[in-house]
Amino acid sequence: LFLFMKNILKIGFISLFVILLSSFTKPASINYFEGTLEEGLALAQKENKYVIVAFYAEWCDYCKAMEEKVYTNIDIINTLNKDFIVFKVNGEQPQTGFDTLASELESFPSIYALDQNGEQVDKVLGYTEVEDLLEFISIKRLDSYVVYKEKAEIDFPKVLALFCTMYDTVTITQDPNQSTTASLVASLKQAKTALDNFQVTAADYGHVLHFKYSELQETAKKQCPEAWDLFKVSSAIRDSGLLDDE
Repeated sequence: LFLFMKNILKIGFISLFVILLSSFTKPASINYFEGTLEEGLALAQKENKYVIVAFYAEWCDYCKAMEEKVYTNIDIINTLNKDFIVFKVNGEQPQTGFDTLASELESFPSIYALDQNGEQVDKVLGYTEVEDLLEFISIKRLDSYVVYKEKAEIDFPKVLALFCTMYDTVTITQDPNQSTTASLVASLKQAKTALDNFQVTAADYGHVLHFKYSELQETAKKQCPEAWDLFKVSSAIRDSGLLDDE
């Protein structure tokens, strides 16, 4: 009887210890940086990391859903804590340093990846599933985006010149039986020489559209306003296949 009671007490003490331990053990969570953007960038430079800015709004149901279903994922938590300086920012009441980014927000939630100088590398808008967010925060992918962005800066002038010159060279056929895109593709094939002269590849074109679309839009409107029509069917330039021709 004594041994039986001793075992019961032993089991009870072990159970109580486990309960108490679990009550003091916090679940894993994202280590949001509490300092300023300037301080976060300085730390990012010191530790050679990217910066993630997760924008939310108090009324945003999708933001709350990501908090519950995405930001609690252990792979997301481990990756963000290991490889990034992470900020959580109220997009409607941003702290100092985030005003410019917040003013450009298109939707909630929005997640921005910044380099160590505070320059935008990429962004993802709206509710993002775990798998998609893991892909977004892939260091290998972000590193490649930095290279592509730098190349877009170099290729910007020749892509702009291509747009302006193509308007002078291409005659868009007004055929009611053809879509505008199909008409443009046909016209582009007739203007292959002009395309070849600029030596613009599909990759050049794609990088500039992705990273400098707004700048290309505004500059084209000023320098060659008629050529802006080409943006409405910009996929036709890529789909024509001429940019990849040798």
